[in-house]
Amino acid sequence: MKKQAYNRVVYNGREYRQAIVERDDEGNVLRVYEFTEEQPFTEWIGGSVELK
Repeated sequence: MKKQAYNRVVYNGREYRQAIVERDDEGNVLRVYEFTEEQPFTEWIGGSVELK
């Protein structure tokens, strides 16, 4: 599993601020959620991303 953090994520018509995107080994989105504290094993990407 891969965890990446962004300032802004748009996914399924919803906008998340300070959000983490979790993906499986094939790149499929497993979960998107907002966070308030630094999360372990998370790569900070920054910026905005729109997921389809």
